[in-house]
Amino acid sequence: MTPIFILTGPSGAGKSSVLDRLLKRKALRLKRFVTTTTRPLRPGEKSGRDYWFTDDKTFLVEKRRGSFYESAKVYGRWYGSHKREMRRLKALGRPIILILNVAGAKTLKRLEPKSTIIFLDAARGELVRRLQARGTAMNDLKRRIATITKEEQFRKKADVLIMNESGDLSRTVSRVAEIIRAKTVKKRL
Repeated sequence: MTPIFILTGPSGAGKSSVLDRLLKRKALRLKRFVTTTTRPLRPGEKSGRDYWFTDDKTFLVEKRRGSFYESAKVYGRWYGSHKREMRRLKALGRPIILILNVAGAKTLKRLEPKSTIIFLDAARGELVRRLQARGTAMNDLKRRIATITKEEQFRKKADVLIMNESGDLSRTVSRVAEIIRAKTVKKRL
């Protein structure tokens, strides 16, 4: 059984930053599951590395075909986890890690009950500051802030809760890495 780790939490919690650092830890042997989205690329992003970027029409054709494990429209854009990508990664036999919103995490956990949901969070003011720092447009920022409370209600249902406090990214990454090591060592024994 291939271990699957799902990073979730509110916008600005640091999911991408944590994932990027985890992938640099070669001893963890993690394979990143790249999800698909219809949102535009942000500065510094690359299709196939950060997301598979596509248009609404192509996404909806794939959705109708049943090609996604899960999909959802979030902040006016589609996001989905392609079944083909999951099959490909499972065949490698290495731990899989992915970032999903709360709704996607719930769905994938139902389909992959042995997966581990790691909920990353931070203080509300810190979340807002991080969203502003990455240049989130004002109307998008307001929608994301309104969604934070709803997303945070899920943290009690996650397998693990980790607070990613300001200036403590290294500690957060180390805590997530320990969880991954503990779960993957058990799987290998």
